Amino acid sequence: MDRTDDVIEQAPEGASAAQAPQAASGGDGFDLGRIRELILAAHPDVVPDLITGATFDELMASIEPARAAYARIVASLREQPTAAPGIPAGQPGRQPVIANVEAVSPRGKIAEGLRRRRG
Repeated sequence: MDRTDDVIEQAPEGASAAQAPQAASGGDGFDLGRIRELILAAHPDVVPDLITGATFDELMASIEPARAAYARIVASLREQPTAAPGIPAGQPGRQPVIANVEAVSPRGKIAEGLRRRRG
């Protein structure tokens, strides 16, 4: 199905042609729920929640923004490192503890935390 005008409304299996308009939920006479399912099946590279619309044309127009959002998500995930550097595989070694935490200024606590994080 390459073109949007190739979509033809058909009655569900076991239903008569007179019952077909009752199954349609869009003003165009299309079963928009089924069309949305077909769009999602044909375009696995979209964000499914972004495929929305009250008409056939709105559903079709929502494909490109959903595809662009999917591409942005994939690109951002590829940019992230796969493993955080500097994290030990096992239990970390013992670290010296500040004896009197209450006596250390907030700035000193932050500096100590950063020092421990760096190793």
